[in-house]
Amino acid sequence: MRGIFFTVIEDGHISDKEWARLVRSIELLGFSANDLFRSVQPQICQLIEHVLADAKSDGLLSVQENDVIASLLKRFELPWDFLQYVEAELSELRIITQICHGKLPSITSGLRVECRAGEVVHLQEIAHYQLAKQRRGEVVTEDHVGWLIVTDTRLIFVSEIKNFQVSLRSIIRCEAAHNGKHGGFELSCGSMGSGYYYFTDSAKIGFILVKTAIGRANQTIVQDASNASSRYISRDVRQRVWQRFGGRCAQCTANSYLEFDHIIPVAKGGGNSEANIQLLCRGCNLSKSDEI
Repeated sequence: MRGIFFTVIEDGHISDKEWARLVRSIELLGFSANDLFRSVQPQICQLIEHVLADAKSDGLLSVQENDVIASLLKRFELPWDFLQYVEAELSELRIITQICHGKLPSITSGLRVECRAGEVVHLQEIAHYQLAKQRRGEVVTEDHVGWLIVTDTRLIFVSEIKNFQVSLRSIIRCEAAHNGKHGGFELSCGSMGSGYYYFTDSAKIGFILVKTAIGRANQTIVQDASNASSRYISRDVRQRVWQRFGGRCAQCTANSYLEFDHIIPVAKGGGNSEANIQLLCRGCNLSKSDEI
């Protein structure tokens, strides 16, 4: 049954006609559609996980990827917790896709700052702001918890002790970062505001939103084309890496929240060859050190 099933879904999609023909074939073998479902349920979950990992590798959910997952969810009754997980992943990918296309959200209520006339707030999240300083010959890290607000012109940080604002046009560099527990980004500015910003939730969305807001403020391309190209992992490489690790995290063998990871980060000269790509779950990816 599994052999027949995977022959039908080889293209990642099941049409109504293909599904009816598959069920008839199974019934001719003396089995029911329920027998088929029980037989292939684990493989269906892994197939959906594979499509999600492919989508996360370039940060964009294509129409084809969305349709493949929708088709599989329509045909099969999958465990409730797995469905919740898939919907959360799809929701995040849809938001990231919209942001990468330049469609930034607008926040109008519960604002923590007073906006200027015509100013639009795109992000308002609790964040950790970390800044390393030299004191008496030692490196001391300041850590402030407060509100990070990003508008169409400014990045603002508000806490009990530390408060500042930065013009988006004065930001020199913005790169993804993580501290082992939380994700976020590193900012380099010509004035106050340089340092690390970490989110408790939605770190990937926060980073891409800030990156896009900076691009729009500078009237440049929304996403750095050279950086995107340097990080792009071809489909063939992703397929071979997935098979090499059997659809499981290279470190803890988890089979969910999987992401394709550069063993040597692109920022440190790592390439997109199969030898430099591994499969990690989100937790292991966040905890992985960038030290080489």
